[in-house]
Amino acid sequence: MGVELYRVTVEFAGKDLAFLVPTLYAERALYNLEHVLCDYYQVPGVVPRPGNRVLDVGGFLGFYTVASAALVDPGGVVYSVEPVEKIFSLLYENIRLNRLSHVYAYPIAVCPESGFKKLYVGDYPAVSSLLREHVEHYASVESVIEVKCIKMSNLLGYIGVLDVLKLDIEGLEVDVLKEALGELRRTRAIVVEVHTNVVDSGEVVRLLNEAGFNKTVVYVPADAPNQVIAYATR
Repeated sequence: MGVELYRVTVEFAGKDLAFLVPTLYAERALYNLEHVLCDYYQVPGVVPRPGNRVLDVGGFLGFYTVASAALVDPGGVVYSVEPVEKIFSLLYENIRLNRLSHVYAYPIAVCPESGFKKLYVGDYPAVSSLLREHVEHYASVESVIEVKCIKMSNLLGYIGVLDVLKLDIEGLEVDVLKEALGELRRTRAIVVEVHTNVVDSGEVVRLLNEAGFNKTVVYVPADAPNQVIAYATR
């Protein structure tokens, strides 16, 4: 792949999970790994269980994808979406590294509209977004690429019923939730990372309530002042 990689192994849910991360931004990626494993599994009703169907939108290097696959076991299934080609390759490698035959990954972006859009890729790719101002809040724009977009409503219609939906879509939270309101009924629980530099967390909670998620918990990570995690269940 032409990128120097660092391998890390962590214990999660009684299993050893392995990940390849680029050494170029290994420190930030390992911080993100800790963030995902600690912050995304805070609320029991939103934690995947054996046999569950999970969708990871914003898969990045596969931290949530692989961890959730370990929780659902081979009787469940995890779908993962990541639009940046060079990152998708590493996501796919981490799925293979952990021998996860029940994970399916797609190199697409989830957007309010279908078609092809400009994606601003940060020098730290985890913050890549359709919103240039969001990327520049955290990093420098390294490149601008064209990505294929699918509407969340169409993706949910294709996948069907979900137990857990995870959204980390770098500033598009409100627009994507608004577009998919009618189809979110297919989902039992949802966890949304809200980027408060560009998104109102109160609006996200309102939309989740409108979509029928009547139990909502909002969590503010102590070391991430511009992020809020919203967990919601029915």
